[in-house]
Formats: sequence, C-alpha cells, structure tokens
Amino acid sequence: AVNSKNEKNATDSQLKDESLGILKEFFVHDLAVALKADSECANETGEICKIDFDILTDSQDSEPSNLVLNQQSGNQIEVCFKNGTVDKTCVIYAGLNKNEARKISDVIYQDGRSLRKILGLSKQKHN
Repeated sequence: AVNSKNEKNATDSQLKDESLGILKEFFVHDLAVALKADSECANETGEICKIDFDILTDSQDSEPSNLVLNQQSGNQIEVCFKNGTVDKTCVIYAGLNKNEARKISDVIYQDGRSLRKILGLSKQKHN
C-alpha cells in the first residue's frame, strides 16, 4: 500500500528508470523500446522529450484511489480511479497475448490520446 509522500509518484519514477529488459516484461517490444528511448532522451538532454506525465495514470501527481476495473472488448481493461482532486479518471490498458503472456500494447487516455501515438508508434491491433 502506498502510504507516504516518498512513494507518491514511485510508479512513474521507477518506470522511467527501468531497464529495457524489465519494460519488456510488461510492454510489447516496440512500446518498451520507445519508452526506454524517451527516458534516455530526457536523461541525456535534461529536458522533457515526449512524455511529461505518469503514463499509467495520465497525471503529474499520481495518487490513485478507489480503483474500479472493467473488462472491455477483447484484451482491453478500463481502470477508473479517483486521482487527488480529480473526481474520476479512466484509462484503458490494451493488451496482446504473446506466448501466453499478456503485455500492454497501448494505453488509451480519457481524452482519446494514445501512448503509442504520443511516442510516434503505429497503431497496433488489440486482440
């Protein structure tokens, strides 16, 4: 359970710093590579490259609570939660089954933005 301000944005901070191997455990190959490249760009330039928010919660200050999971069509799961002062935020995690392992192939945000599109990747079929 997240219980301290030190852990407030732990998910995002750790995700950006993870190795490509760890990212590939959770994301399909091209998305993992693009996430790592964006992280390396930010580290090298000291500037924001393409991602300037927590990719899992679509926020700057991630404190999700009251999570509700809804199975969508195919391999899509909608996760809705209260995030700080925002009443309700919903994010869709689209997945692909690869060799019996489900991996995230895209994250679709409430305003219609797609993580793949933000990173300049082509749209992927979510089956």
